[in-house]
Parts: sequence; C-alpha cells; structure tokens
Amino acid sequence: MELDYAHNWNVQFKKSVLPYAILCILSQRKCYGYLLISILEENLEIEIADGTVYMLLSRFEKLGYICSNWEMRDVGSPRKFYVITDSGQLCLDKISMIWNLTHVGLSNLNNNNYVQE
Repeated sequence: MELDYAHNWNVQFKKSVLPYAILCILSQRKCYGYLLISILEENLEIEIADGTVYMLLSRFEKLGYICSNWEMRDVGSPRKFYVITDSGQLCLDKISMIWNLTHVGLSNLNNNNYVQE
C-alpha cells in the first residue's frame, strides 16, 4: 500500500510541475513538440501522453506565454517550434520564486528545522 501511494504521489507530483518544466526548457531553447516531450520524459523520468504536453502548449500560446512558428526542413515534414515570450519569462520568474520558497520550506520541514509557535 505505501509503495503504491508513493508511486502515485511521484507520478502526480511530476505531472503537476509540467507547466513549470516546459517554461524552463523553452526559456533556454526553442523546441518542437516531440523534442520537448523527450526532454521532459528523460529528465522527469515519467511517461507523458503527447496530448498532455500539446494541451499545455496550446494554453500557454493562448495566454501569450509562448509563440510558435513552422520551420521547413531539408528532409521530412515541417516542425512547429515553440519559444517563450517576455510575458512567459515573467510568469516563469514568478513560478521559480514560488518553487524556491516552497523548496526551502519543505527542506526545513524535512530536516526538523521549522518554525514552531
């Protein structure tokens, strides 16, 4: 039972950080969908349904956090590349600040170094 809970928690936690992870990657490089999914799966060590990532990309595009453009290739079909916008970078900066504060707080709790009343 405990192992099932820990496994499920791990999967749900990693899925919950997908928006943050996507913006982190796109702040460093432009990516097409399949490459983005590969980077996420390798680094988060989970399998991600294509639809999950494309839904988030679509939402980010509607919010103006990313933009996309089709790029032709010498061989194969064109690819849709995604890049972060200035407002997307501002959003990422805010999320990063929240992430860092949360990380510090959880580390304190985990190390029995928390504020007591």
